[in-house]
Amino acid sequence: MSEVVARLEAIVGRDGVSTKASRRIAYARDAWPRLFLLVREGLTPRTPDCVVWPRTTEQVAQVVALCHETGTPIVPFGAGSGVCGGTFPLRGGVILDLKWLDHVGRVEPVDRIVTVGAGAIGQHLEDALNRQGYTLGHFPSSIHCSTAGGWVAARGAGQNSSRYGKIEDLVAGLTFVDGTGRVHRLGYAPAAGRGPDAVQWVIGSEGVLGVVTEMDLRVRRLPRVRQMRGLLFPSVASGVEAMREMMASGLRPAVLRLYDPLDTAVNKGKGIGGGGLSITEVLTGRVGALFGAMGLNLKDAMVRAALFRPGLTNFLADRIGGRARMILGVEGQEERLIHHEMRRCLEIGAEYGARDLGEGPGLNWLAHRHAVSYKMSPVLLAGALVDTLETATTWDRLLPLYKEVREALRHEAFVMAHFSHAYEDGCSIYFTFSAMADSLEEREKRYDRIWRTALDAVMRLGGTLSHHHGVGMHKQAYLQEELGGGFELLRAMKRALDPAGILNPGKLGLLGGPALPGAPVDLRNPEELQEVA
Repeated sequence: MSEVVARLEAIVGRDGVSTKASRRIAYARDAWPRLFLLVREGLTPRTPDCVVWPRTTEQVAQVVALCHETGTPIVPFGAGSGVCGGTFPLRGGVILDLKWLDHVGRVEPVDRIVTVGAGAIGQHLEDALNRQGYTLGHFPSSIHCSTAGGWVAARGAGQNSSRYGKIEDLVAGLTFVDGTGRVHRLGYAPAAGRGPDAVQWVIGSEGVLGVVTEMDLRVRRLPRVRQMRGLLFPSVASGVEAMREMMASGLRPAVLRLYDPLDTAVNKGKGIGGGGLSITEVLTGRVGALFGAMGLNLKDAMVRAALFRPGLTNFLADRIGGRARMILGVEGQEERLIHHEMRRCLEIGAEYGARDLGEGPGLNWLAHRHAVSYKMSPVLLAGALVDTLETATTWDRLLPLYKEVREALRHEAFVMAHFSHAYEDGCSIYFTFSAMADSLEEREKRYDRIWRTALDAVMRLGGTLSHHHGVGMHKQAYLQEELGGGFELLRAMKRALDPAGILNPGKLGLLGGPALPGAPVDLRNPEELQEVA
């Protein structure tokens, strides 16, 4: 590897390559909770051999060409906010950190297109657009710690996707480097009828087909008017029907989120998504708040014990009542149109039994909309298992899928959910699960069992493996089933674009990736790391 490192330094400079143990450990994982289980025990996940920071597309191409020549694995890296292990260096090699490719161009005012480097941090990108009077309309909860390139790699979504679309709707063109080092520029033309759209082949490919270095993004004028609201529905079913009717009526709320009765009860009095975690919540997720909502003041140890018996906890959760809270937001340029859209949304809500809670809950959610990204680590540090599963399906399957997943996990984990990212033909469900186990081995087994049980239920009910988090390490065992004949096309594209198999090997079910969840795989680092200058 020393010869490869020397040649890498010749491409990007000595300050653009590091083999230090501290760097390798830092880049050994993203935010995948399963790897956090190792870190919590003081263990090191498998590390890359070195980290490289290119500054240009040309340097990326040279680095990839070198890795192709030497058979060195290479994993593109954004900001490490992914929660599925997509950047885990399964076979070592080079981590290619793209954050120095962070340029944000001037918006072309007629076509409203902006050219952006893959390493641009989301909030920096949005701030730069706002200064020019525009918005991308893409607001993932990880916006402060994720990159535009990461969004494209994982086919991500923002909280306002019902109005602005997911990232695949916002990408007009892109530049990527394939596994041999060739640079491909995929341009755009509005509504082009020129055959298959190669841009969409790359979006969501999680670095296995190429390294995306630059994107042309569609932007909108910064909204001048925004209205927020909270609604309380008598049940999840009535809230879901109201969401469906709003979308079917041609309305396009920027924010449309429905929290199930448990999530509604947990957040009662605080506003959905608002505020910080109490000590009990830090130790045990939100189970303590559940018991508080039921009028029970349990000590931390008792709440932790409840997580060891999720069947009982879920049974008690079912007793809290059926009301579901919705957060609703509309925005745009014309006050008259926005006022009409909000009024019509409220009318539809009333038709399904909703009570108008005023603007308070909506404004509170808006003020804390990104806080959820910082709440998982303290819970994991406290010894609990916690993770999220996001799926999507058609409207007719949505409630059966919600019920099936909750029932499947009833005795494995404490579960709550919210519905968001609504579209004309369907909607996403975002499940959060928490559990406890005594040892690292038991935590890993339980974590994998929870995921396997949940994904089995998702596939039975016709849901998708992911709506916006991507596939990563622990969903790929199901990818061939979901893609059907499309999986062979993916394999063919991999052979054509990456004949040596160096790009993020072992991901998307390609090149012998581990069949997680459930397959025995050691994620630990096989060597004792020594600091190298």
